[in-house]
Amino acid sequence: MPLCYTLFVFSIVAGSVAVKSEVACKVYGVLHDPQMKWCPSCSKILGRNDTRAKHNKNARLAALKRAWGGSAFYCEITGWRLTTTDRESPFYLTWEHLVPGNEKKVVVAAALVNRMKVDLTINEFKLLVCALAKRFANPRWTIPKIRPQRCRRGAAASGQG
Repeated sequence: MPLCYTLFVFSIVAGSVAVKSEVACKVYGVLHDPQMKWCPSCSKILGRNDTRAKHNKNARLAALKRAWGGSAFYCEITGWRLTTTDRESPFYLTWEHLVPGNEKKVVVAAALVNRMKVDLTINEFKLLVCALAKRFANPRWTIPKIRPQRCRRGAAASGQG
């Protein structure tokens, strides 16, 4: 079944037949103007400017589809319900790269998770979160050093070494 389908609405206006076509959103399924690439809601999310790098719209569209839960978007890392309107919320929908810098491995994540993960891969992030949980459960337990594969805050970035 195609991702997108067209619905034709026929109306009789002063004796003539007018045809108005609408396209279903690839994420929500709501109808929108076929001249728009995405529905207004998806346009706001997919159209966010990121000056750091060119993003992969197909990967981001796929991430949005995975994150859509029927009534809201959910963080793919935590499962938290996300907001798309309150930019100050820790639960604001953001784009997170599972592998830093790899636009093909992008997911929808809460802003809080995005800020915590920063330059870590998803496996490094999980290791760190689990280590912190052990530390909180047992304050005498020492967190092992984690060497991120790609971290901008290393010795080279600070001018040391």
